[in-house]
Amino acid sequence: MNVSVSRLMRVARDGPKDFSERLLHRRNSLRMTQAFLAEKSNISNSFISELENGHANPSITVVLKIAKVLKTMPGWLAFGEGERK
Repeated sequence: MNVSVSRLMRVARDGPKDFSERLLHRRNSLRMTQAFLAEKSNISNSFISELENGHANPSITVVLKIAKVLKTMPGWLAFGEGERK
């Protein structure tokens, strides 16, 4: 995991601003590892890392898979719209 501590602290303080931050925030709030999320969503661990670091953009299918594992609404995860769940 290459996410900086300062970024984690800023997200915790200010709230998540984009997909990568919402993904990181939700996963951490559930105390879930990237490896666990990757396994349960059938997405590679390296791609989860790329998503969290803002180096990749998810397809709708990926958003749906991740949202299901994170028990959150896909609209919130993708766009910050609606309730987190």
